[in-house]
Amino acid sequence: MMGWTGALALFCFCELIAYLTITSFSALVTNGRMRGGGAYFMISRSLGPAFGGSSGLLFWITYCLNVTFNTRSFTDVVFQTFFEPAWPGSATFTNELAFSSATLFFLFLVAFKGAAAFARVNSRIFLGLVVALAAAIGSVWLQRTAKTIVPDLGALPYIPADAGMGGLAAEYRPWAWDAPCTARAGGGA
Repeated sequence: MMGWTGALALFCFCELIAYLTITSFSALVTNGRMRGGGAYFMISRSLGPAFGGSSGLLFWITYCLNVTFNTRSFTDVVFQTFFEPAWPGSATFTNELAFSSATLFFLFLVAFKGAAAFARVNSRIFLGLVVALAAAIGSVWLQRTAKTIVPDLGALPYIPADAGMGGLAAEYRPWAWDAPCTARAGGGA
């Protein structure tokens, strides 16, 4: 186990590699006049066909994997929000697979239609994300009543019985300057 310092160091190292890669490609791409091929044209002309082709192939593979992960995450969020949880082999799992496939087919149609269709869909997705973020932030920070997250911390299976948390509740108070630890009736602490 690396601990939190090792995890932070690993994260910083990965971000450094990503930053150096992005700045290198940005320097290559913006160092000349763009023509028909766009960024990949510039990279292949600056680095040569071997490096340009291999970087283009890696970008393509990365985008393909990214689409599948994002589609699966989108499906998970939709089904966890609006439907019962699923397990492999259940009918809901089959519905999730069908929903993911339909989403991927929709994305294929948008890509097949061209850049103008992508720009229209992308602006609508951006607007939807802005509305969703505003609703999420508003529901968290504009609510003045406390929400009970865990009614009894001592009843959680991973809390030892002798930890002295029986009867304590975990509450979320977005507007509270202090969060007193209050014991529930019938519990300790």
